[in-house]
Amino acid sequence: MKITKISGFVAYAALGLSLVSLSGIDAYAWTGGAEDPNTVYDQVTETEEATVSANGEFKQFDPTDPEGPDPEEPTDWIDVMVPTSTDFAQTDATPNGIVAPLYKVTNNSAKGVKISVKDFQDTNTAESAKVPELGLKIENKAAGISIPVVEQGKPIAAVTELATITKKGDAMTFTYSGNVGAGFQFSDVAVKPIYSLVLQLETIN
Repeated sequence: MKITKISGFVAYAALGLSLVSLSGIDAYAWTGGAEDPNTVYDQVTETEEATVSANGEFKQFDPTDPEGPDPEEPTDWIDVMVPTSTDFAQTDATPNGIVAPLYKVTNNSAKGVKISVKDFQDTNTAESAKVPELGLKIENKAAGISIPVVEQGKPIAAVTELATITKKGDAMTFTYSGNVGAGFQFSDVAVKPIYSLVLQLETIN
């Protein structure tokens, strides 16, 4: 089969806020200097003293199952699953353009995450030069979002929101579309440009 196949690699950061159950009561991460959302108050009357439990805890922060203080850095909430690589291709048998599988980004965190396309870097210029008319987009079809990342064979970069995932365990799906251009000549030697897709991840409440 005559084919040109182009691979894109995903660079990513690891986000996370969920409820955890303790003795049947939902427990939430709390913020230093703010009112504790987990506090239960008892009424004390007709006595000269009240005894209040003072509980310490020292452990590694878990964004997927938080309990204790909120982290100082918002990026500590980030915990997502992303594909390690992605593929798209066009052949003389797909005359309508580039085809690609579907890929997911899943949120493991208890807090939401906004996902944006930050950059699309050409890491194999010798091969990409062979596709001077390439036009490529990243698409979140469910949200009606289409982001150009290559135009006339040249990567373009502008931070553009791709999706927002508000719940732990939810996912967004993206794919690629585009065309190698009318002037491209398919042969039995594949043209294989390689790009790096850089995703920007931001914590949301």
